Parts: sequence; structure tokens; C-alpha cells
Amino acid sequence: MAVEKPKPQIKDFYRRHHSRSLAIIVLFQFVSVAVLAGALIVSNILAHDDPVFWAFLALALIVGLSVNIIALGVVIDPVKAITAALSYVAGEHSSIKPPNPNAKRYDHDGTKTMLDLIYKLTYEHDNNSARTTDAPSKANVRTLENALSQSSSSMIVFDTKRTITYASSHAPVRADTKGNLHLDLMFDSGDVSFEYWLADCDKNKLDSEKIWTRVHTNPDSSATPRIYDVAASYSRDSETEIVLVIQDRTEQYAPDEKDLDFIAFAAHELRGPITVIRGYLDVFEDELGDELTAEQKTLLGRLVVSSNRLSTYINNILNVSRYDKKHYLVELTEQHLDDIYDTIAHDMETRASTLGRLLAIDIPHDLPTIAADANSITEVFANLIDNAIKYSNEGSIIEVHAKVAGDFVEVEVLDHGIGMPDNVVHNLFHKFYRSHRSREQVAGSGIGLYLSKAVVESHGGTISVRSSENKGSTFTFSLPLYSAVEEKLKASNNGNNEDVIKTKSNWISNHNMYRG
Repeated sequence: MAVEKPKPQIKDFYRRHHSRSLAIIVLFQFVSVAVLAGALIVSNILAHDDPVFWAFLALALIVGLSVNIIALGVVIDPVKAITAALSYVAGEHSSIKPPNPNAKRYDHDGTKTMLDLIYKLTYEHDNNSARTTDAPSKANVRTLENALSQSSSSMIVFDTKRTITYASSHAPVRADTKGNLHLDLMFDSGDVSFEYWLADCDKNKLDSEKIWTRVHTNPDSSATPRIYDVAASYSRDSETEIVLVIQDRTEQYAPDEKDLDFIAFAAHELRGPITVIRGYLDVFEDELGDELTAEQKTLLGRLVVSSNRLSTYINNILNVSRYDKKHYLVELTEQHLDDIYDTIAHDMETRASTLGRLLAIDIPHDLPTIAADANSITEVFANLIDNAIKYSNEGSIIEVHAKVAGDFVEVEVLDHGIGMPDNVVHNLFHKFYRSHRSREQVAGSGIGLYLSKAVVESHGGTISVRSSENKGSTFTFSLPLYSAVEEKLKASNNGNNEDVIKTKSNWISNHNMYRG
């Protein structure tokens, strides 16, 4: 019985074409060298028994082959990309990733246009086929809508123009004055925002999926706040390019929100007694400083540090509660960064010296002024430096540097302590997150970095971290120059930050770095 010969696949074309082209180049190069050898002998430039003759031919062959092979790679690259794209859309299994038409090397030779056309025609064919063979009846659509209305799930569909073409009955959307629908969610959880994920898909992906948890509705437009889990899918150039499946999890997450409210209430009640304790400690330090022994001064210093740290925890809890409810508005004014730090410099020095660490502060006074809320930025400094102190070793140095970076002043807080493994870094700015090791070794609430991120973003800046295990960590945050946002602040209401805050654009977590 005859065995049917397997049908050749598209992905094999490039391999065969490349092999044939390489063979032709090698053959041509040998012929060229042979012609060159004949010319040298006939012209009596070199004799065939001269070692120089053979060395020259070998060099010519090696150089010629190398140059032609490199040129072949450049010339044949568009063929490789087009073959890979056709293989992908044909559904062939291949270890080679489909080419990204937005890659820079495809911009100038027309390859981008051809790749875009291949993907576009494929999606149009798939969609037309789906409409022809599987077009849902109106009854089926009604059945789907009824099913969604009876569950806690909803669905939102966007087309290629980012227009909402379908939203189920209780989907979290709002209509503007023209009747256009807009997504009414704030993607503050997860490692990237919804907007950044879409931008990354448009630039680098053909298909992608992403899940966010604890996504809140916008309190400014939602009368009844809800909390959702959101699953998003992306398919480039499809008629339904973005599909969101949204699960209402308000009942599950509401207890956590109430717990935070209770914690915030308790923290607020504790603030008064802690303030009194700190006041008495300051009086003791001023009035009895000369009469205390060295050991008593050390004990008093530790009490001051502990009370200040407790005060910081309380402030963090209260501010996190404000931020979670999206009321974190600050008034930005013109400030010198070194003046802001000077207000807590003594406290930071006391904390460091009490625990046997050294602080090296480099914040030049001639830096341009920044737009900032001084009290909020002191909390960022305190949280980052306190973390550096806690996670570094006795006798080590914590460095704080500031410099201009474009329209921002960039601040680095660097320690040489225990550092963090890669799987911990991208979770650091999540609320209440603490790694297993840090819970065992160092006390803390797990909200200091979450709050720092909230404060920096409320100023229109970003915060990031680089860390290596057993080598230390570097936290970097940026604040806008006053000159860069002065006009916006003057045009806003009392200099508040609503017009300064940029659309959140977190960087995707990448090994030992996270940027918010």
C-alpha cells in the first residue's frame, strides 16, 4: 500500500530557501576564487607552487564567504519574517515566534506593510467566516444577555478604535453627554495598569490576556462603589479586539475594606496619645539631657526612635485609608527638596545611629525647585530610609542622592543590606505585602511602600526598585520640577494635583526591577 507523502509546511520554505541560497553563494565563491587563481597564474603575478599564492586564495575565499553570508542574512531576513507570519496564521506548530510588525528593522524595507497585511487579511477572513457560519441569532444574543443579567458577571467589548460596542446590563460603564460609553474602573491593583497593558499589546503582541483583582469603580461617578475581578483578552485587528469579562466580588472583598476602616479608626484614636508621649520625650531630652548618663541617653534615644516609628505607622495607615478611597489629593507648591528633608533630618539621623547605621545624604541645595506637598514627601523619605535601616547590616551606610533627570528631580535611597530575590521585588508596592523572610526577620506593617507609591504618583512622579539578594536595594523616586508644571498648577484650583497626575503607566516587572 502506497504511503501518502506528507504535505510540505510553510515553515519549511525558509529553511529550504536559505539552504539553496547558501549553497549557491558557496559555489559562486569557489568559482570566483578559481577564476582569481587562473588570472594570477596567467599574468605571472604568482606561481601555483608559491605558498603565498595558496595563502592569498585561502584569505580571499574566507573573506568572500564571510561577507556574502552576512549579506545573505540581511537580504533574506524579510523572507524569514514573512514565512514565519504565514506559518503562524496557517496554524502550523513552530518554536519560532511570529514576527512583530512594529519592530524597527521592518520600517524601511516594506516588510512592516506586508506583515500588517497578512495579519489583517487573516483576521478579516476569520471574522467573515465566523459571521457566515456561526452568526448568532437575535434569540441567542438575548439568551446571553439574560444569562449575564442573572449572574454577578458582566462583559464589555471594544473594537479596534477603543469604542465600547457592547456592554451587558450591569457592566461598570458610564455614558457621557453624547451617549458614548466609557469604562468606569480604576486599575490600581496588579503590576501594570489597563492603559499600559493595552499600549504594550499594540506595540508588541498579537494576542494577550491579563487578569486584575480588586478593581474599584470610580467613586466620583459611581453612587454605589463596587469591587471587581477583571479578565481581559486582546486580539489585534479583530472586530472584538478587547473583551473584558468582569466578576463582581464586592461581597467577598467588602470585609477587608471594613477591616481597613476599623484599623484607620483605631489608628486615628492612637494618634493623640502617641503625640503626647513624643512631646514628653522631647521635654525630657531638652530638660534632663545634661543630667543623664550615657546609658540613660541611649535608652531615651531608643524610646524617641520607637515612638517616632509608631507615629509613622499610624500616619501610614491613615493615609492608606485615604488613598484607597481615592481622596488622596494634595496641594503642590514650590519647594526645595533639601529643605523638605531637613525637617526630618534629625529624626533620620537618630534612627540610624541608634541602630548602628550611618547616613550619607547628598541633596544639593542648588537643585531646581520641585512641585510638592512637603508633609507627604517627608513620609516617603521616612519610609524608604526606615526600610533601608531595617534591612541593612549594623555598621553599613545608607546613601541618599538627588539629581535632575529631565523634567524631574530623581532621588535614590541605596543600602548594602540583605536585598531581595527576584520573585519578591515586583510585589513590594502591593498593600500589606511582606515576604516570608521579612516577616520573620523584621517588624513592619507592609504598607509603607504602598503609601510611598501613592504619594509619588499623586505628585505625577514614578517610583522603582532594583535589588539583588545579599547585595542591597536601591529605591528611586522622581518628583516634577516646579517649572515643568507651574502653568498647570496656576490654572488649577488652589494648586491641587488633579491636573498634574499623569495616566498611570507601570512598567512590567522584570526580574530584579520594578518600576511604578
